[in-house]
Amino acid sequence: MPAGQDGRRDRSPDRRAAIGDTDPRGTTPRSAARGQPDGWWREPAPRAYPPRRPPTPQPPLFRGRLPGAFAIGIVAGAVAIGALITALAGLGPGPLLGAFLIAGTLAAGTVVRADAAHLIIPAPAPAYAIASILTGLHSDPAAAASHTALALGAVQWIAGGFPAMAIATVLAIAITIAKRRRPHPRPSRPAQP
Repeated sequence: MPAGQDGRRDRSPDRRAAIGDTDPRGTTPRSAARGQPDGWWREPAPRAYPPRRPPTPQPPLFRGRLPGAFAIGIVAGAVAIGALITALAGLGPGPLLGAFLIAGTLAAGTVVRADAAHLIIPAPAPAYAIASILTGLHSDPAAAASHTALALGAVQWIAGGFPAMAIATVLAIAITIAKRRRPHPRPSRPAQP
């Protein structure tokens, strides 16, 4: 830059406008001197992809939106809680464990998706069988003395819960049929010209 009379750079407004360099108090901004619009940013380029669709509303939990594996876990969890309470009460497998089985099946049937409701149909019987054997061994430790006594005790404990298993299985079948027959909202199609 050419120096002024006193050896300093020339900072006159005319000189700054000529080179496109102004301070905040100047009259000509840098962007105007370069032929750019005012402002330090540039407008964003238009999007090359379509805009997002709004999210589809989720149904409430009791209308069923969980996968089948979670429903089976609910049945197994309810039976495990029932077995724990039965064992802590010092009782053998019976109506208390059966009530937890039925309640767990009902809860699982209400929260499972309609397309996965059939997965809870076989869950009550093995869940009750395992829980009744464990609870029976806890309430009658002498049954573990021999394989014969264990087999006879297991058959007796499982047979004692047959009404509860049957009710829970029929309930699971009824829930599956009801969920499959319920009309589902269909997505609206745009009108074709």
